[in-house]
Amino acid sequence: MREIEETPLPGVGVRHDYTVSDGTRVGVITHRTGRKELLIYDRRDPDTCAQSLRLDEDDEHTLAGMLGAETVSTRLATLAQEVEGLAIDWVRVPPGSPYEGATLRHLAVEPYHSAMVVAVQRDERMHPAPGADFALRADDVAVLVGTLAGIEQLASTLRGDA
Repeated sequence: MREIEETPLPGVGVRHDYTVSDGTRVGVITHRTGRKELLIYDRRDPDTCAQSLRLDEDDEHTLAGMLGAETVSTRLATLAQEVEGLAIDWVRVPPGSPYEGATLRHLAVEPYHSAMVVAVQRDERMHPAPGADFALRADDVAVLVGTLAGIEQLASTLRGDA
């Protein structure tokens, strides 16, 4: 079995990487909500991610089944992130987000009643329980709490996907 490197990603989750037999580096980011991303690195520069695939729960189970792995541990990891239906995730506000420069008050008027921003990490400083006048900046990491569906919806909005 190959050596797997584990890298904590403050404000995000954890990344696991290893190099497959042909020399390609692959990895998986497990977000604090349990959401996963499959990473494939550039062969010429193993520090550069060439492709990232966001996996939903069905994708995870399908891929694990294809690889012959047990999916019970994946489901248990997801359940461990939920507390009575409550989940938490850390979402980076990308440059160009429709909410870059907007206050949390503007975000609160959107119809997302099942998730909210409870803290914002800016650079190395954490802003717990920011007020309605707190303005988001590019590269801020918003800490979201709510249902998994609500968090996914709010995260998508912050990223500008929706």
